[in-house]
Amino acid sequence: MKTVLYIVKPDFVSSVIAKGYSDVLSHLGWKVLICNPPTKFHVEQLINNHNVELIFTSCKYGINQLPIKLINQKNIGVIIEVLPSNDYDLNIEGKYEVANLFEIECIEKINRSFLHTNITEELWPDYMQHWCQLNHIPYAGNIFEALSEDYRPQYDVCFVDDLPNEYEYAIPVLDRVEFLKFSTHTYGLSSDQSKFKNIYAKSVLCLNFHTKKQVKIQACINEKSFMIQLCGGIQLTDMPLASRYFGDHITTSKTITEFIHSMENIISGSHSHRFDNILRSVENASLNHTYFNRLSQIFDGLFMSNESSDCTREGFRLANFHIWEMEARLDNARKGKKHESFITQLV
Repeated sequence: MKTVLYIVKPDFVSSVIAKGYSDVLSHLGWKVLICNPPTKFHVEQLINNHNVELIFTSCKYGINQLPIKLINQKNIGVIIEVLPSNDYDLNIEGKYEVANLFEIECIEKINRSFLHTNITEELWPDYMQHWCQLNHIPYAGNIFEALSEDYRPQYDVCFVDDLPNEYEYAIPVLDRVEFLKFSTHTYGLSSDQSKFKNIYAKSVLCLNFHTKKQVKIQACINEKSFMIQLCGGIQLTDMPLASRYFGDHITTSKTITEFIHSMENIISGSHSHRFDNILRSVENASLNHTYFNRLSQIFDGLFMSNESSDCTREGFRLANFHIWEMEARLDNARKGKKHESFITQLV
């Protein structure tokens, strides 16, 4: 059995992304080791004991622990999510979320590497100028965590996050929600992520916010942007960049006033086409924005054509299965019924 070592950052969003890739790799027959080994010695042991063929890691959390000589001897492919690195000390997520020159030097010594970022390519000349052969890999939705048992709306608004103060729009929007007495379901990111799909599916509108810096420079869209779409949620976001991925299947706003107006119009407006709109949105996300799509691109970049073909083929099969299953569940929701099915997860 082929083995992947996934060195994951110690934060919630990174663990969600790691699970997305892990679920796909496991489904394709790979053994996945998710851990955070403290030293090169621990990584060497894992490589030798488990015949590791691929390593997923990132700047700040994993580069220093890589035994590069052993990795090159075994021709292991290393997939690295890189941070900004430039001559101007520009950053997006904070002054500590930048790559240092030592990391760049280490990465350059790896024979078989795939460097990627979710930051849009327009920003690379300024923010990513120290990186060569960089690839744009956006976040994605986990198709194995996207089926809800019920798509009948039970709340007007949902907001899944821990830190509303981090977002420019969040507090005034949530104050407006409270003033209008919209029914609300708020849920912390650190809570059980398996419940997110039900929250998205049962809300008339899902609110999604980005940091002020992300919005100002249109840097990237977050993981929730993809997951809400895949789960059958109607999404309103403060990130116009999202339209690049979802077209008219998503509502974006450029100002707080526009955001609030859009929110009120969607909640108070006609819902006669709700389920048709959801299905079209799910089709787009299922076929284009799952971890199968992202992993196929990574396999191509590492010249693993057979693995890429298998991943693309299986991703397409499961995408169509997900669409078919969603259509059946939405049809029952349209009739005011809960969908009765033994299927709770794609296989």
